[in-house]
Amino acid sequence: MSEERVSPVAIDAPESQQLLHRLRRQGVAGILVTALVISGIACFQFYQSQKQSTIEYLRSDLQIGALALSATLKDYQSIARQVTGRTHIRQMLQQYNLGKIAAIELRRETEAVLSDAMRQAPEIVGITRLDANGMPVAQVGETIPQAAWPKRQEASPLALGLPLWLQQSTLFAISASITNHKQQRLGTDLVFFDMTKSVEIVERLSQQFEFASWIQFVARGAEGAQYFNLSQRDLINPLQPRASLIDQQMIGSGNHEVHNLHSERNPELTLLHLSVPNTNWQMVLAAASSDVYASAGRNTWLLFAAMMVLLFAGTFATHAMGATTLKKITLGDQALRELNQRNQELLNQALSNKRLIDDVLDHSVSVIFIKNLEGKYLHVNRAFADERGMDGADIIGRTDYDLHAADVAEMLRENDRKAVRSDGPVMLEETLMVKGRQRVFLTTKFPLRDHENRIYATCGMATDTTEIKKNEELKFALDAAESANQSKSVFLANMSHELRTPLHGILSFSERGMERIDRVQKEKLFKYFENIQVSGKRLLSLLNDLLDLSKLEAGKFELNYKTCSLSDIIDDCVVEQSPAINQAALKIVQVAGEVDKILECDPERIHQVIRNLLSNAIKFSPGKAVIEFEFDDCQIYSGENLVDAIELRIRDEGKGINQEELNAIFDKFHQSQNPVPGGTGLGLSICREIVNLHRGNIWAENRQPDGAMFVIRLPRKMRTASQ
Repeated sequence: MSEERVSPVAIDAPESQQLLHRLRRQGVAGILVTALVISGIACFQFYQSQKQSTIEYLRSDLQIGALALSATLKDYQSIARQVTGRTHIRQMLQQYNLGKIAAIELRRETEAVLSDAMRQAPEIVGITRLDANGMPVAQVGETIPQAAWPKRQEASPLALGLPLWLQQSTLFAISASITNHKQQRLGTDLVFFDMTKSVEIVERLSQQFEFASWIQFVARGAEGAQYFNLSQRDLINPLQPRASLIDQQMIGSGNHEVHNLHSERNPELTLLHLSVPNTNWQMVLAAASSDVYASAGRNTWLLFAAMMVLLFAGTFATHAMGATTLKKITLGDQALRELNQRNQELLNQALSNKRLIDDVLDHSVSVIFIKNLEGKYLHVNRAFADERGMDGADIIGRTDYDLHAADVAEMLRENDRKAVRSDGPVMLEETLMVKGRQRVFLTTKFPLRDHENRIYATCGMATDTTEIKKNEELKFALDAAESANQSKSVFLANMSHELRTPLHGILSFSERGMERIDRVQKEKLFKYFENIQVSGKRLLSLLNDLLDLSKLEAGKFELNYKTCSLSDIIDDCVVEQSPAINQAALKIVQVAGEVDKILECDPERIHQVIRNLLSNAIKFSPGKAVIEFEFDDCQIYSGENLVDAIELRIRDEGKGINQEELNAIFDKFHQSQNPVPGGTGLGLSICREIVNLHRGNIWAENRQPDGAMFVIRLPRKMRTASQ
């Protein structure tokens, strides 16, 4: 079909100006309406995002409070289990149930033991022991009303009761069953705790939420849901009027559920609840929705006001520029037609080039996209659209916030900014959810520039490396497992040897002494006992190392801080190991200087660290060598703050440490490759853990020309809770 050419229509100057004025007004009005609609949509989305962020913040803090409360309750359960596990009293209770002893004898013995348990656990305010029929047989501490006891049908090996108020204190009961070796129930211990620690946790949590003056708890027991409040500042239960409605919302729902409750007499209520781990409790935070989302509303109105200011400023500027443009347009129709014809030629050429580029990009297996500086997609290839399961035209104009979760979208936007800041290509690894699957992409991003050399967009080319990444992770995990298995095998082999040697010495010398006790001299017999003692001490040292390692891994290694002198601790270690020092004719030197050696630490544990390091220095030093202790002042980070510390350097003149072992000698089960007998590979690992518990640092270096040096840095003051 041939193209039909249209001849231009002549329009005189006044009519042309009127037409252009009308077009300008219509254009400005269209822009204004469109911008208002877009601004409204953007503000609505921003408001929803702000509401979601508020809920996520509440969830996070509420989860932290629930975990802290669960840990406290777990400690209470452990204490209750220790009270119940007393074998002697369990046997007496069984004899009482069989009628073999009188109730007064059982009460006297039981109350003595329970009183001792209360002295050891100051959190306990009262203990009531029941027989198999649920009747009290002994009671110590506070007298607790029977209405506060856990229900029989709730009783289990360890059952949680409900908090109650007694003399302005919050109490809490744990029901612990007492059984014999056949798991037959002999009775029950009701252990009542002072929940001051739990109340403090909840009050600190309440202070973070300015709009919520209370945090409620719900306990589900035999009598259904019951509400209570741990806060001593407010005994009124504000949820009780709508308890049934709240309970219906929570039953059958999981943690972190958000409900908006409506009532004719009360404002809309936003409810957030989650379970306290290892309990039948649920933590409930509720507040008026208007208070919860007040900040989101304010931010949205501020955004809307700013957008309106920019909109009207842009409209005014457009109107002003239109007047200038009108004067230029009316200069002549011929110049306009020539300009249009040239523009059409350039447009046709640009469309042809775009079609060529689109064909090349659409046939690429890589995901390719272009986004402007605001994060909106300007172009995507076919591979990108296929990955998202969308049409390419539907993606254009959207942002990553429309296609991904907020945290993922923010990560992609930050990567775009990195490409702009680098002013060159950057290679990044990005993990995205695509069609319900987690995919890993290796993406190269770089900025695009216009004809004035200004950056106007970013281009990205991504390759799906999910399968390659999985193979790399599998190989890394396999290598780590093989390394751990090899280290443990070496440890077990050496440990069996180290345990067998002192045991064999104890058995051999004791057997020899028993055979010759009637005919051997006392000096010889004393030598046998002395060898048995040496072997026993060595075996005890090995077992102590294993016990310390077990406590460290379980997080039960406690420190007893005291003010002491580091120099005195070193002197004690030197005296303790003086036989080995004298035998090797070693010289111990302390380079004192003007350094203050006083600090707050656990002297017993620091003594253990220095004793271990000194023992290693003695073991690896040649005869008549010098072992040097040097002190210095320094500073280290404790959390985010720099604090004053003392540095101790222990130098020897041995062969030093293999360079490849410097970073591994503190690992568990690691043993030096130097041919020196003894050791289980636990000593330096325990030293590092002890120093870390003191908020300090420890590392090893090689001296020049020979020898090794261990450096310890310890803060002079123990870290307080406020720090």
